[in-house]
Amino acid sequence: MRKIVNVNFKKFLTSSFLLWVFISAIIPTCYAYEMSSVGVINLRNLYSTYDPTEVKGKINEGPPFSGSLFYKNIPYGNSSIELKVELNSVEKANFFSGKRVDIFTLEYSPPCNSNIKKNSYGGITLSDGNRIDKKNIPVNIFIDGVQQKYSYTDISTVSTDKKEVTIQELDVKSRYYLQKHFNIYGFGDVKDFGRSSRFQSGFEEGNIIFHLNSGERISYNLFDTGHGDRESMLKKYSDNKTAYSDQLHIDIYLVKFNK
Repeated sequence: MRKIVNVNFKKFLTSSFLLWVFISAIIPTCYAYEMSSVGVINLRNLYSTYDPTEVKGKINEGPPFSGSLFYKNIPYGNSSIELKVELNSVEKANFFSGKRVDIFTLEYSPPCNSNIKKNSYGGITLSDGNRIDKKNIPVNIFIDGVQQKYSYTDISTVSTDKKEVTIQELDVKSRYYLQKHFNIYGFGDVKDFGRSSRFQSGFEEGNIIFHLNSGERISYNLFDTGHGDRESMLKKYSDNKTAYSDQLHIDIYLVKFNK
């Protein structure tokens, strides 16, 4: 009798161990898939609709705190919000503190008070002496190495009225153009490139490169979903990189998705 019990107990332990191994293996995979799906949706929502927070001539409220600046009464829909702009250094925050600035940024909701407070990364330039007539930025688009032709009227979406402009502003405008005309993030009207990628589009690989006349190059992966959340996708803008609008051009490289 004792021998039978021992055998059954050993079988139970073996079965339990195998079940534990199976669950341990599948949970991270499911979690990764879920986060990947959420990331795709959030990236699409972030860049497929042109909806930046954009204000001119604002001065921050109170002193900067740990690299962050706070701006009140920012128009937001039919109401207003307090906007926290995070920069990657205290020195940058101190430079803009107390000065009139223009803000062009994409925001995300903090854990609390999301109806009246929003957070963002970078997107700040000085207001005074920085206004110019509308300037179109030269953009080259390549798909599988082949340069694309486009309407000059359409590509004028990538333009600015600032002498010194943030890379964030140009990146947001470029991605909006790409979504509208190439449906890179899916669920758009353009079907010419297919819908077989995980974005339900014809692409899931590509880069945007900002070439400054100084020789500096700033590059972003167009399909980087970060940790799946909106904040991690926007954190790249915390360096508040800028360029003179008459001293740069943009190259965009897309790779067709082949199943």
